[in-house]
Amino acid sequence: MNNLTKALMEELTVEYVKVGPMQIPESVVISWVILAIVTIGSILLTRNLKVDHISKRQAVLEMAYLAGTNFFEGLLGEKGRRYVPYLMTVAIYIATVRCASKHRGTKSYRPNRTKKVLHNSGASSGPVSDPVYGT
Repeated sequence: MNNLTKALMEELTVEYVKVGPMQIPESVVISWVILAIVTIGSILLTRNLKVDHISKRQAVLEMAYLAGTNFFEGLLGEKGRRYVPYLMTVAIYIATVRCASKHRGTKSYRPNRTKKVLHNSGASSGPVSDPVYGT
């Protein structure tokens, strides 16, 4: 095997978490944890919302919701309005994954890792940088 093949095989190795008799891929477990964090955060942030005399928290949530709605409606137009809640949910999930991967360093969620592997194996030329991890 050449260096590129070895490096890619090392990066593509899936780690498993054993739960009873089952083995679950680490990336699935991380996704479940992130979904639980997003769900619990959503429940906690949306408690006690009011129509009159809103709190600062509610004002910030409404501002973020309107910003997301305006952004996606601007991209999709009126015909795509029904997809806006789904796209906002996906955006929240992706933002949470990026924050989690920045702090944890999970190789499952490092998008520029393949470019680094190619660069280090000599298959690519030029500098490779990762804006998220600063490397």
